Amino acid sequence: PREEKLDFYEQLENTLDSLPNESDIIVMVHLNCHVGSNTVDGVIGKFGVGDRNEEGEMLIDFCLRNNLAVMNSYFDHQESHQYTWYRYNSHLGQYDLKSQIDFILTNRKAIIQDVKAFPSDSLDSDHRLIRGKMK
Repeated sequence: PREEKLDFYEQLENTLDSLPNESDIIVMVHLNCHVGSNTVDGVIGKFGVGDRNEEGEMLIDFCLRNNLAVMNSYFDHQESHQYTWYRYNSHLGQYDLKSQIDFILTNRKAIIQDVKAFPSDSLDSDHRLIRGKMK
């Protein structure tokens, strides 16, 4: 429900507000949202995927308020390394839905060198392992 999502963002924002001003912040988070491929200055880079939804707007608004960037969208990778969730359709014998719903956020883009998903590492889950490489 929307109210729970707003509560989550409020709690996360309170946590960020409690940090010293010059802190390097990295947030690794699973959210059922789509930030899409349209850039947002300082928040969404030119390598976002898909269409933006209402929950994606909520994340972007949160990032704008807290000076955070969605780092998944700043690195060019082949499609299989961008999507963090896949749904397997046993009737078709293949994956029929994919999405990017796991994110790495930071207030200092320069400390993140790369972000990508590993399609071969599902750990018996529909989510893919995501790695953020730091400088």
